[in-house]
Amino acid sequence: MTERAPTLDAVGHTVRDARQIVRKERRRTVDEREAFRAFGDRLAQIQPASAGRTVPATVRGSGVGEGGPNATRRVLNAYQRTVMAVPHYESEYGDTVGRSIVEEFGTGVGGALVSTDGLTPELQRVVAEAAKEAAADRESFVALLDEEAESLGTVLDGIDAVVERLRSLDDRPLPERSFDDLHDLRERVSALERRAGSLHAERQSKIRSHRQRLGVTDVDLPTFLYHDRPYTYPALSAVTTLVDAVRRARRRVERRLAATA
Repeated sequence: MTERAPTLDAVGHTVRDARQIVRKERRRTVDEREAFRAFGDRLAQIQPASAGRTVPATVRGSGVGEGGPNATRRVLNAYQRTVMAVPHYESEYGDTVGRSIVEEFGTGVGGALVSTDGLTPELQRVVAEAAKEAAADRESFVALLDEEAESLGTVLDGIDAVVERLRSLDDRPLPERSFDDLHDLRERVSALERRAGSLHAERQSKIRSHRQRLGVTDVDLPTFLYHDRPYTYPALSAVTTLVDAVRRARRRVERRLAATA
């Protein structure tokens, strides 16, 4: 009745692979979160001066004091030793310190920091706020990744349960079954088909929820995480394969049922 064992065994492969990707992305995100927190701590230890030149209008728009001649260099050095020191930085980003700061903090804050030779109290404050926001963004993304991992685990458990049940129903060849037995088997396989379909619907709902939380409409979380894999939606792909396998099993039972009637 069912597919050959290797076919069913492979149903959850994409989901298992996706779980590894999520774990790796979570580790990287946690590293970045902690790096921005460490940068903020180091930034707070740098003493700006209280009198001097004007901060660019993109940061504040009014004159405030200038830091000592080495203050800005100390900020950039702190950034390099924290944010740019995460294990995956070179392979994932590989930016210069100036480009990285602008990318992370925006042209206003980042541009002001890399283009001036002094650190004002106001500039120090807005950089600290930007670092705090960057850490908070990572914290939110970690929570989203945890939800993704939980969702993938739920789908995989569901797949394994359907596969195990489908195999347990395939304990006798179809020609050896009575009409009533075949009728009962069809109902049981149909129930598994509905369960597989519900896994698909639940996963789609989770993807929509993630998209809304990310505040985007063009790129969802699976596209971001799995864009370099042969699949974009690992759980949906796996469940679709499962639904097809269960449907084929049901149709084989129905054909035998029709021949027995």
